[in-house]
Amino acid sequence: MSTTALPTLPDPNDGLGAYGLPSTILSMQKTGFRRWGFHIYRCTYDDDDAWNCYVGNLENELKKGLEATGSDYMLAPYHEWTIVEDREALDGAPKGDVRLRFREWSEARSVERDGPGADHDLIGQTGLVARFEACIMVDKECLDSMEKNKGKSNRSEPYFVVIGLDRLAPPPRPPTEEDLEELRETGDEDILGEDDGDDETWMLASCQSYVELYNDLCGMGPWWRQRQAPPDIYPYI
Repeated sequence: MSTTALPTLPDPNDGLGAYGLPSTILSMQKTGFRRWGFHIYRCTYDDDDAWNCYVGNLENELKKGLEATGSDYMLAPYHEWTIVEDREALDGAPKGDVRLRFREWSEARSVERDGPGADHDLIGQTGLVARFEACIMVDKECLDSMEKNKGKSNRSEPYFVVIGLDRLAPPPRPPTEEDLEELRETGDEDILGEDDGDDETWMLASCQSYVELYNDLCGMGPWWRQRQAPPDIYPYI
């Protein structure tokens, strides 16, 4: 994130009806914390070319998503994602391990590490600053979803895994036989891994939804209110 000539946010008293991504802007206004964007954990290391293509696609979707809201001039300079790469610890890691690692990072927030406003009391409340509430995990199935979508117009793919921290999330709906049959027909059986029991709080989200998802997770209460159980993919049609 640049530290020079950053744009000024709207006055909180003016209302946000005229702006795209109002929840993201409001979270900045309430806390004084300006950085936004997800922590991204790389959990597959077999194909660097596919990985680089996936990240390039996600960057493109971020840019398009911001431009579509009309708030790109205001929010783009404040965006900062962190891609965490650790082959030894993360290659093939289960979602629970990623959640634990993200939790440790989230709970260690500080002004020194994260910037002004990171110590605001409101950030500790559930559902205000998505940066500290949920992270992105990219595994082999996510990379495969990009390959499957080549040459197609599919808003749901490629996708990534969203992992949230809220311990009060209700258990996800177990997949129905209809869900499983749909996965078999599309060759996506691997979406539901061995570690995805009822204690897991995660969901799938389209890469196209990166900007929209972040906004929805800001100021909307517990992150899991936005989720539906896999194999459904956010945004839900």
